[in-house]
Amino acid sequence: MKGSLQEFMVSERDEQFHDLLERFVDVIVDTEGFTRERLVGILVEVAKFFNLSKGVTEFYENLWHEQLGKGEIFIDYDDGRESKVIISLRVVTPVLSVVKCTLYHPVDAEELSEDEYKKLNLVARGLIRFISRNRLQNSIERIAFHDFYGFPNANFFFRKYDQLNRDGKLSGKILLVYNLRNFSVFNAEFGRKNGDRILKSFYEAIKYSVGEDGIVCRISSDNFLCMFDTGFMPRIEQILKGYPIIYDEQGMKRILVSGYAGVIVLTEKITLNSLEDILSGLYNALSEARIGTYGSIVYVSDKDSLEQERIKKLKVMFQEAFASGEFSAFYQPKVSIDTGKVVGTEALCRWIHDGKVMLPSEFIPVLELSNEICRLDFHVLDIVCGDIKRWLDSGFEPVRVSVNLSRKHLSNMELISHLSKIVDGYNIPHKYIEFEFTETTTHGGVYNLKRVVSELQEAGFSTAVDDFGIGYSSLSLIREIPWNVIKLDKDFLPLDGEASDSKTSVMYRHIASLIHDIGFETVTEGVETARQVQILRENKCHIAQGFYFDKPLPVEQFEIRLKQGYKI
Repeated sequence: MKGSLQEFMVSERDEQFHDLLERFVDVIVDTEGFTRERLVGILVEVAKFFNLSKGVTEFYENLWHEQLGKGEIFIDYDDGRESKVIISLRVVTPVLSVVKCTLYHPVDAEELSEDEYKKLNLVARGLIRFISRNRLQNSIERIAFHDFYGFPNANFFFRKYDQLNRDGKLSGKILLVYNLRNFSVFNAEFGRKNGDRILKSFYEAIKYSVGEDGIVCRISSDNFLCMFDTGFMPRIEQILKGYPIIYDEQGMKRILVSGYAGVIVLTEKITLNSLEDILSGLYNALSEARIGTYGSIVYVSDKDSLEQERIKKLKVMFQEAFASGEFSAFYQPKVSIDTGKVVGTEALCRWIHDGKVMLPSEFIPVLELSNEICRLDFHVLDIVCGDIKRWLDSGFEPVRVSVNLSRKHLSNMELISHLSKIVDGYNIPHKYIEFEFTETTTHGGVYNLKRVVSELQEAGFSTAVDDFGIGYSSLSLIREIPWNVIKLDKDFLPLDGEASDSKTSVMYRHIASLIHDIGFETVTEGVETARQVQILRENKCHIAQGFYFDKPLPVEQFEIRLKQGYKI
């Protein structure tokens, strides 16, 4: 009889535990109805069931934050009794975040049985898994919809726009794209760190003024895209015309900062299908604002006819430019920091019209509106092949030349054949040609991009992704597509004097290590100082491109560099 009663009591406690466990699982898997209060409530029940005196969970975004003790620490239960640790778990997630769970038992309490310890350990591990999964989702959300500096990115905008479009709430909204007047001068005169402070302060002023439902997203560099109700426009205009910003760490120096903007007021006719045209119109308006003929804030509706005229004129000029040979390839060297020699170069298109150099930003957006951009890409490749042929005939070994390709090429099933025909027409080995795709051009075209990259490699060409880290799906891009070269964007490169444990330094170190371990060749762009060259050495990135070595050079100057090399 005694044995039966004992068995009954054990069974009853088991049933109590199983009921507790089921309710615990219900809480952590209920993603829609989850609240922290529900979780804490069930954890308190667990603590009392096992006679615990305290329970602590910790979360750190990375190993460095764990060392600094910079994380989130929750003491979900503590009854104040003198305690000792009975379970201490630590898990490092795939993204190198750290989750800990520590459970305490009263020092004068009876020890847990082996069975009770196993049950408690089961709950602790379940809690660890829940926190890991929950925080990983938060991290993915933050990475997907924010850039490296924490600004909402293009994905953030597209998601918000899509939602408003589906809900029929776009009418009455304003889309505005802005950038800062003389931002490059700020960086040069005050230093990049103070330049970043100016950029962030101006962003915060705009963000504060677009209302609770408004958004401000960083698209690139100092280019920001905003969406807000029309009633907030007067305040935004005031800021764009001039806003005082304190830019030094001591808070003693102020500067009046202004911006250029392209604006469109959305109507009932606007749909998601026309977003690309809307953004194109906005950036054209921004270009007009920078010129200043019609003011520093230009509305798309105010300049439609003028813009069409400008586009039409530029297209005529473009046709004439081919006939008169106005396009040239400038070359920016890629340098081995181990040997100091030029090991490659990027060919950059320059349009020289009436003795003045037109930068790509002045004409590429217009050519991107049609397939004329493809014609220009083929023309630049032809120029490059002519230069390589001349180098070969002169008796010295060329280096691999990178040529940029627009996203417009991705749907061309005859692309590889066309490119090969140009190169083979000069009898140039394919190993001397590399084709670059900017990461931001891959949005919505990963399948075609993968096909094109694979076919280029089968044809013996090298392939590279440019501006890695600032686009839509960086990790997917290197997981899905077999690149030869990854070009790290300059925003990831630490500044001189920046601490080795700063966010930028840690990010650069881990990204460079990841790319190196996967086996890609790595090129870091935007290298401007000797210290940054040393940072590349320390992180196994052996090739640099940037003003520390050279700006883009006319072919005659580049040939001198190619023959003489560098000495670092």
